[in-house]
Amino acid sequence: MELFDLTGKVAIITGSSRGIGKAIAIRMAEHGARVVISSRKAGPCEEVASEMVSPGMIERRDGAIIIISSIGGLRGNTVIGAYNISKAADFQLARNLAHELSPSNIRVNCIAPGLVKTDFAKALWDTPEAEKRSSSGTPLRRLGEPDDIAGAAVFLASKAGSWMTGQAVVVDGGATV
Repeated sequence: MELFDLTGKVAIITGSSRGIGKAIAIRMAEHGARVVISSRKAGPCEEVASEMVSPGMIERRDGAIIIISSIGGLRGNTVIGAYNISKAADFQLARNLAHELSPSNIRVNCIAPGLVKTDFAKALWDTPEAEKRSSSGTPLRRLGEPDDIAGAAVFLASKAGSWMTGQAVVVDGGATV
């Protein structure tokens, strides 16, 4: 079996119309998953939510839940402290859900990206000076691209990540080292 083959899997991806979510949706589809694209409208999102997460996975005894968090959950900050606290909560959510769902062979992990070139963070990289300033603190000396995060998501969803649960995978160009 191919380690990264997602044939027969269904990927429900929230926020998948642009940025990191879009890159994850594209890469999951390339690896064989059937992909459900979400909407900002409450109705369609509620429909999707009622059809997923864990009851069907428990019944099948198979599944992977990936929470996109941020390296902000690993650091303090006087400007975006509440945001960082919510991201730290994502890590604990993954750990708790891993305890609850792992007996049913459902893995739950987080991806903690550093600064990725998305519309969400555009103010931090939209000029050459801003991009140079924002990337200068990373050992790789570049900002992330949505596809950098998509690769980690494919890994966690596939057989290659089958022995990982309750973890936070940091994908940040080395910014937290």
